[in-house]
Amino acid sequence: LRQDKTHFSSLMFYETLHGLLLTGIVNITHAIEPDIVSSRDLNGAIPHRVQRISDDVTPTTFQRKKYKDDSRVSSRNGKADKNVKSGQKGKYENQGKAKKPQKVYTLELTIVTDKWAMRNIDKRARVKYEAYYATVVNAVGLRFNLLRSPVIQLKLLGVYVVPTFVTNQIVQRRGFYVLETGHELANHEKVTKALHKTDILIYATGWPKLDISRPHRLVIPTEYGFEGKVCTNMKFGYVVDEGYYQLINPLTRVIARLLGSAYDGAFEAQRCSRADRFLMSPLGPALPYAFSRCSRHAIRKFMQTN
Repeated sequence: LRQDKTHFSSLMFYETLHGLLLTGIVNITHAIEPDIVSSRDLNGAIPHRVQRISDDVTPTTFQRKKYKDDSRVSSRNGKADKNVKSGQKGKYENQGKAKKPQKVYTLELTIVTDKWAMRNIDKRARVKYEAYYATVVNAVGLRFNLLRSPVIQLKLLGVYVVPTFVTNQIVQRRGFYVLETGHELANHEKVTKALHKTDILIYATGWPKLDISRPHRLVIPTEYGFEGKVCTNMKFGYVVDEGYYQLINPLTRVIARLLGSAYDGAFEAQRCSRADRFLMSPLGPALPYAFSRCSRHAIRKFMQTN
């Protein structure tokens, strides 16, 4: 597993008898995979193809400037950080240099997935689901690496397959009920053991008829996380997985909600407009890797007080 922080790349390398294979994320919008249809080149290398995985648009000049201005706000007192100069190199990764070493938080994450998501992965990404989710979590971690205060790292503890009785209940209820599904997962032996070890439990589902109960107008239907409930008995979130890395941004938002961040434009984040389209915007991000000032402040405050 390799990464490139500059381009937000998260790639899995495989050495095989036939040559080197690559799968994963090339940048914020494209993925790479072996092309089993094309023939080898003259050097005998295995051909690969790059495909678009996201419809996120390229940031406009205004959005780039706005993010740069927001990034200059100090993580401690809301004033401009003198260590950060306008136009400084580093693009979007610059969140303001800290004057002293920041505390590093390592959040342990466990993923459970179901037969529908695994079917999507087999059909589209065509990799083993364990490697697929390791690549995804690594890509999500790159987004949290943009935060400078606090410093947040993600550690994937394991990937489990949801037991049949849980998926049967989802079909019978004709809906994905977050609390009920969370309780059912907690009663499963393997997942129960994981719950005691993990800080966050994510259910990645590929159920094609997802319909969450009582959706809020600011909540995106394909994801949900209990706000500020990391490391509690409600440290649960879900995300829809179509099988080709589209869940990276939704999973980032779910984890951010568990860390106390609201969606931009919600009551707790009124100062940050949804129209600015940062990562936590319900309209879909034009900056699919950058947290708004409200999100950064909420996460920082939550980590400092919990």
